[in-house]
Formats: sequence, C-alpha cells, structure tokens
Amino acid sequence: MILIAGACRAEPPSLPENLSVAWSPPRVINDDGRGVVQFDPALSTAPDGSVHAAWVDFRDGAGVFGLYHARRPAAGDAWEHNERVSDLIGAVCRDDPDVAIDSAGAVHIVWSDYRNVHPDIFVSTKAPGAGAWSAPRVVNDDTTETIQWSPAIAADHEGGVWVTWSDYRDGDGAIYASRRDVDGSWTPNERVDDAPAGQQDRPAIAIAPTGEVFVAWHDMRDDLGDVSAARRDPLTGEWSRAVRLNALPEGRQASPTLAIDAGGVVIAAWYDEHDSATIHAATLDPSVGASDATAATGASGERTYSDDWSESRRVSSPTGRIAERPAAAAGAGTALVTWYEHIGIDGVIMASERLPGIGTGWSAPERIDGSGGSSAGRNPAAVIAPDGRAHIAWYGEGDLRQKEIFHSTSEIEEPESFEAEGRLIYSTGRDTPGCPADGFTLVGCDGERHVLVAAGAKVEAQLDAALGRIVRVAGVTRAGIGDAEICRLAHVMAIDVDPAACAGGGVEPPPPPGTGAIVGRVFVSALASPGGSEVEIAGRRISVGSDGRFFADAVPAGSHRIRTAGRCALVAEMVVNVPDGDIVHVRPVTLRSGDANDDCAIDLRDLVAVGSRYGFGPKEELPCADVNGDGSVDLFDLASVSSGIGSACPAEWASAGTASTRVHESRTVRVEGSIASSTLDRPSPVKSGQSRLGIEHVEVPIVISESSGIVGFSITMRFDASGTRVVDALPDVPGHQAADVGLLPELALVAANAVDHTSGRLHVAVSGLDPAASGERVLARLRFEVDSGVGGRPRVIGFQLAGPGGSPVPARVEVGGFVAAPAFHLWLPHTVAEAMQGDR
Repeated sequence: MILIAGACRAEPPSLPENLSVAWSPPRVINDDGRGVVQFDPALSTAPDGSVHAAWVDFRDGAGVFGLYHARRPAAGDAWEHNERVSDLIGAVCRDDPDVAIDSAGAVHIVWSDYRNVHPDIFVSTKAPGAGAWSAPRVVNDDTTETIQWSPAIAADHEGGVWVTWSDYRDGDGAIYASRRDVDGSWTPNERVDDAPAGQQDRPAIAIAPTGEVFVAWHDMRDDLGDVSAARRDPLTGEWSRAVRLNALPEGRQASPTLAIDAGGVVIAAWYDEHDSATIHAATLDPSVGASDATAATGASGERTYSDDWSESRRVSSPTGRIAERPAAAAGAGTALVTWYEHIGIDGVIMASERLPGIGTGWSAPERIDGSGGSSAGRNPAAVIAPDGRAHIAWYGEGDLRQKEIFHSTSEIEEPESFEAEGRLIYSTGRDTPGCPADGFTLVGCDGERHVLVAAGAKVEAQLDAALGRIVRVAGVTRAGIGDAEICRLAHVMAIDVDPAACAGGGVEPPPPPGTGAIVGRVFVSALASPGGSEVEIAGRRISVGSDGRFFADAVPAGSHRIRTAGRCALVAEMVVNVPDGDIVHVRPVTLRSGDANDDCAIDLRDLVAVGSRYGFGPKEELPCADVNGDGSVDLFDLASVSSGIGSACPAEWASAGTASTRVHESRTVRVEGSIASSTLDRPSPVKSGQSRLGIEHVEVPIVISESSGIVGFSITMRFDASGTRVVDALPDVPGHQAADVGLLPELALVAANAVDHTSGRLHVAVSGLDPAASGERVLARLRFEVDSGVGGRPRVIGFQLAGPGGSPVPARVEVGGFVAAPAFHLWLPHTVAEAMQGDR
C-alpha cells in the first residue's frame, strides 16, 4: 500500500482484494477509439491543480508520429478532449515528448523532430486561453547537421522553462540546455556535462525552489554507463562538476529521472544492472551535509546545495524480474518512483513511495495497473499535483488490442459499490459522453436497462460466457444505480451466473419459444477497427462494436447462414445451428481486407487501385484504396491486398489467430555498406560536386533475418546529393530506379522505386513477398557513387515491414557503415538501432 502525504488508506470490506483504494482503476486518456498505437506519455501539473499529459500518437496515419495533449481539470475526474500539438502530418518521426507548465499556466511541450532528417529539439506552447498551439520552434542553436534528441523540460519559479537534451554537435553525445525567458526568447545553448569523451544521453531535469537547475544523465565516459548529475548555480550561472550517483561502477546504469519536493529534497532514480536490473534511488537534502563553503545561503536566505548525495538504495524488489524506465514525482511532503517490470512478454507498472522521516527508506513496491483494463504496461510517467494526489500514466494494451495511454490516480474518493441482477447482453455502446465505446448491458428483472458494464481484461471472458443468461453483477461506480445507464463504472468485481436470481417476481419474460441466441467476435486488420461491421442472420442485421463483439437474441432455432461484412473486406459466411432456448458461441472470424474496388474479389485490379494512390490519400470515388482507413495509402494497404490475391466472396469464416497484436520478437533488418567509418553524422566538409579523393562505388544490400511472415517492406533513405549519387539499378527501364529488386518473387508488386537527386532522397516499397519464405533474405540492393572527399554517409530514415492482412511487423534495423535515425522503428518505438545509440 502506498502512503500518500503520510496517510495510509484502508480498504473497505466491500472492495475486491485486487483493487487498491490508494489507486484508481486504469482509465484510457486517448479518445480516438481507433485501436492504433499510442506510446511514451509524459505528465506535468499546473499551478491551478490541473494535470497535463502528452504522448506520441499514430491516429493520423500508419507511420505518422503525431504529438497529442490532454488536460485533466483539478476539480474533475475525466480527461478533456485530446488536441494534436505537432504541426506536420506525414511520415516524419516525432519522439520523446515531455511537458511542463509555467507559473502563468502556459503549457510547453518539447520533443525530438526529424523533419530535417537529423533530429532537432522542437517546442510548442499554448498560452492560457489560447485556441491553438504556437508554431514549433527549434531550441538547439547549432548550425551542424547533427543529432539532437531525448529532451526533457521543467518550469522554474520565475516564469521560465528549461530544456535539456543530448547533442552530437561536439562529436560524441553531450548534454546541452537552454532557458525560455518570460518574454519567449531562448538563451544561448549551454553545455552541461564535463565529460572529455564518451557518449552522454537521456537527460532528466528538475528545478529547486531556490533556483538551482539539476540535470542527470546516462554517462558513458568510462564504461557502459553511470548516472551523473550536475547543478546550475542561479547566481553565477555556472554548472557544477558532474557527480556520479550510483554507488558502484559495475554494470550499466541508465535512464535517470529527477524530482524535487516542496522542501527542496532532490530525488534521483535510475535503472541499475549491478544487482540484476533493478531500480535504485538517491536523494540530496539542502539542509543536511552542507558545509559553510559548499552551502552558503542565497540572497533569499535559503540554503543552497552541496554535492553530498545520499548512498543509493534499491527501490524495486529483488524478484529477479527486470525493472526498467523509472519516473520520479515529488510534492508537498511526499515523493514516489514508478517503473515497469517484465513478466514474460508482459509488463506491469509498479511504484514505491519515499517514507517520511526514515531517511532514504522506500515503501514496499505496489502494482498500480492490477485492477484490470490494462496489460503489457510500459514506460510510466508520474506527477504529484498541488492537492497531494499522485498521478501515473503509461502505455499498455487495452480493449482495442493496441497500445493506449492509461492513467491512474491516488487517493480516489471512496467508490460506491452496487449489485444488480438481470440478463447480460452485448451492446455496441452509446453516444453519451464518458461512456465506454463498448460494454455489456445488464437488462434488469423488470426489463429496464440498469447499467452499462465496461469490458475489462480480467472479466471479459467471464462476461462473454454469461451473455444471454441471468447474472448478478457486483461492481463499483461513482454514481448510483438507477433506471438510466450508468457510464462511469470504475470496475467490475464479480459476474455470478444465477438462473434463480429473478425468481422473486418481476421476472423478465423468457425468450420466445423456439428461439436461441448467438455470440461471436469479428476481427479485421491490425490497423483498423471492426466497428461499423455488421453480422446478418435470419434477415436481421446486428451491429459489431469497436472491439468486434456481437450478440443476437431471439434467433429462430434451427440452421441459419450467418454472414458478416466490413469496410473494404470480403464477405465471410458459415452455417450455424441455433439450439432452442440456448446460446451458441460461434468461432471468431477475421475479415479478409483488400477489396479496394468493392467487387467481392481481391485481384490485380485491387493492386492497381492501391498502387496508383500509393503515397497519397484515397480518392473520394475510391475510398478503399486506403484499405485500413487510416487516411493514407501506404505499405500496409498494399500488403492487405497482396496477401489476399485470388480470394473472392464468400470467404471462409475463420480466425487468423488471437485478437492480440502483441509481437513476441522483432525482425532484424541489416543495411550493409562499405563506406569508411567516420564521426557519427558528420556534416559534409566540402559543399561542392568536385572530387578530391575520387569516386567510391558502394553496394548496399538490405537483408532481413528471421523473415517468415513478411509480405511487404519499404525503406526511405536520405543522402548528400552534393557528393553522392544513386546508380540506376535498372538502366533498361524508363526512369531512374533506386534499387535492384531482381531477387524478389515474380508476383511482387514494386509500388515505389524512386530517387530524387535534387533533395537527396530515395524510397523503395514492395509488396507481394512470399510470407512462407523463412531464413535470411535479400530484399533489395542499392548502389551509390560517393565522392569520399565530399559526401557524408547516407541515412536510413524509415523502414517498415508488413505481414499478412496488412499488419505491421516490428523491424529492428542494424546499420553497418550507415546512419539510422533513432526511433524510426515504427512498431517498436523504444527499440533503437543498437549499433548507433546506447541507452534508449
């Protein structure tokens, strides 16, 4: 049980053991309802007590990294409508968001942005009362074409905000910082670290009430990594020497986080391998261990800080599970650290509080996401609001079968418990604000609908099994049970099948004699929602909810042909026997998407329809060129068609497998070349086309390992056109072909194979690969002519793999002799090319 502000909340006896009163059940912050990927949340709190979240969001299209923001008012318990912050729509990576609110209430969001190929640090601001976000502004002031990434932001107590980031302008990665003054201007960039060599990255930042700015980072000057910290004196403007925070140098220490409580105590936490991948923490108290020389009083009479950090202590339990990505939060008299732990391929969100009055002691870790609705949690963020309530956000898998942003808060008001009896049926949800997109409607004994039960990961199977039967539902809600549907249900505690529940009168009329019911589920492409599909049986059309479930009652007993159809998909059908007075669960069906021209067949004409719009949006007269409905025609639409070639209506009623899109391991793609090694991402030393050292011919094979299940791929590269030229791979074919794809299957469709020597960009996209092929395959070969005295190394700026049905397949790019833009691993956004970056 986590202590909040020194108080321990007890559990009322009416609540289940797996629902802690200290933490609310997880709720989804993102409101798109589409089942696409959201990840990497950040949290901050405003002076008015509101809580703000920012995250990366794919709702604007596959591979389109959008930045979104939401606000939770101090007096409310719901998140407001999501807002898109980023200004650029397109396949441009935006990563590592962080958020801070200044003393005037303006919201500042910072991120790494790849619109210029090499990432820069961008920031956008929304002033109080403003209707729109400001145009993004670049924070780093260098003139090099080098990498700046992994920013962090914090507000100071004078109305400004500080941003820190990892910067390669000096060769190896270094830590830089800049302040946005009250007038909106940015100070010149300052170097924070004092490392003579070695990569420095992943900084964290926090600002003390006395004005000191603290920055901690992953420091690889000596080995695999330590956690170092420095502080900036508000009077001199100088940064202190770096102090190592981890007690032992063995192993790898990384992913630091910082927070400062109202009393000025600094809390640092990090990932530590020296005792089996756990979370460690240390503190710095401004009132302890400071000599007259190192802790002189400032102008306000408040003490400043020494460099005497406490000995680091383990925060996570020694369970043998890997604990990663900690986040610290602090407030009035309390502080906590949260992280995620691996359980097989799943992840769980854990937290521990710093115990008051016990030095650097920490409470026993508690699971935050254990009350259902969220699984596979990753990368939590945390903040403590002015009212003392802690807030934790993370991304995980919910009912929509993709990554979503979840939120839980401490010290919730005691929920109201209820019990209700009736017949459980499936409903596709209601348009009422705050209602879940899908849920199970309980029809009471009096025939009135009493409550809409939200589907949760821990109770979904039980609910499916109980559909159509009389049940007793027990749960907790913030509102009383009445005749109207209650949409603020927090958690379902129990589903008991009880046929005699309504025997005392007011019994709901039994189903008409000679009828039964059908329960089933429809799945489609991993990037699309089955919502809007329909199931037809016995002359009736039944709507399918966004999670794919459907329920049909009062179906005449006997044999029926059941059909289902969805957007841009073939009709599937089967014969089902409906028993008299009983319910039948039909096996799930996965609709075969790819019928772009709506002629009930997937053939060459569909390939042409999709291929003709590749890289664009769909035409009004041909909306299904965008097979998965994400707003763009891309590789995943091509793969949907390619994997279904030769299919026609009616398709078999069959399942493609589990509803989950979780992938157990990523595919490794190697981009190999022989360009000589040089300083990472160095700028071209000469900006002319004249050769000084001669022309080097370079062949670059793109090789994929563990390649089973791959239907299509796309690769995008940038190169310095002043000293590099792409050799025409097929000189006998009109135009300039970027890649030799002669090793691909005969039926493969090459949707893009183009090079632009003016902008220095090439793009190759191919679909129709044999998904049964396994082992190592050469996908394509590129050939460059490089003036070694002029050109920098080409960069891989995007790579995608598609599986059958247009599902994304995680790709991990390993680069030899080339540069891969970090974070361009579209479906494993936190796995970076290890050949390029260390800690990620």
